[in-house]
Amino acid sequence: MGPFTFKEHGRRLDVTLHGFTGVMIDSRTDARIGRIAQHQYGLIDLGQTRGQGLTRKELRVRLERASLHRLDSGVFAAVGSPPSWEQKVLAACLAAGPAALASHRTAAALWGLIGRPVPIDIVVPYEQCPTPAGAYLHRSTDLRPVDAARRRGIPLTNPIRTVGDLGSVARHLVPGAIETGLYNNLFSLAGLWQLIDDLARPGRRGLGVLRRALEQRALGDQRTRSPLEPLLAAIAVNAGLRLEYQHAVRIHGHRYVLDFALPEAMIAIEVDGLEVHATREALDNDLQRQNRLVLAGWHLLRYTKAHLVRRRSAVRKELLDLVAQRRLFQPP
Repeated sequence: MGPFTFKEHGRRLDVTLHGFTGVMIDSRTDARIGRIAQHQYGLIDLGQTRGQGLTRKELRVRLERASLHRLDSGVFAAVGSPPSWEQKVLAACLAAGPAALASHRTAAALWGLIGRPVPIDIVVPYEQCPTPAGAYLHRSTDLRPVDAARRRGIPLTNPIRTVGDLGSVARHLVPGAIETGLYNNLFSLAGLWQLIDDLARPGRRGLGVLRRALEQRALGDQRTRSPLEPLLAAIAVNAGLRLEYQHAVRIHGHRYVLDFALPEAMIAIEVDGLEVHATREALDNDLQRQNRLVLAGWHLLRYTKAHLVRRRSAVRKELLDLVAQRRLFQPP
């Protein structure tokens, strides 16, 4: 059957009589559904369709004609919406109910605390709900309103809560997530300790991992200026070296701050990201700084992320060898 046009209270109403079911499809309803889906990675849930006045029979017709297709329990995708990881995450949240949040590894990836790919983790504060397809469902008895946030249109746990939960599923990722979050100003060390004080209890998974990571942090309570600095600090601690962090020196009226230093042996250690030499001016200034330090008697070691991640044993040996040499040749 073709489309028909009616008048409703003086307004034009376009409808389509679908097959022989006698169900009329209101194009205005389709437009409203489309506007909702547009801001939800092409998704709409059953509650939202009902909010737009869509009956079960009308929804079934749209599924039959493929203008919508079912992704999960009570979750539908509009025709032509591009599939993505974010769409899968939001679909899992919508399927698990109104209070569901992306959490654990998924939330950590969305905040940029860890890399992808990661499994889809969802947390809910209630006991009964559908388990989203392809997702890990976590139930929490201490999920608070303050723990909820929204990022890129997806409901998720806030960064502090995310790091607290991460240890229950991937403890090895917690130290790196802490440093990345601190560097990106997503939380503070005080905030992480407050989470532990608020929620830690016997049997509470994840927060024990967070506590140990904070207690064993090589930089202690000092704030990092680079996500690479904690890697070097951890190597130094493992080597038994007590380096001074952000050590300031003056050379001919110029003040320089070294990433790490062993002043008694005149050893300076710098960690460099790719952005260090982003411009010719930055490179020239850095080389001038390095030359002045060397001429003043400092021995300078420099490491990149590749060194600190892939050559940890070699870096440790270089540090110990240099310390031994410099102490041996120090003037009496």
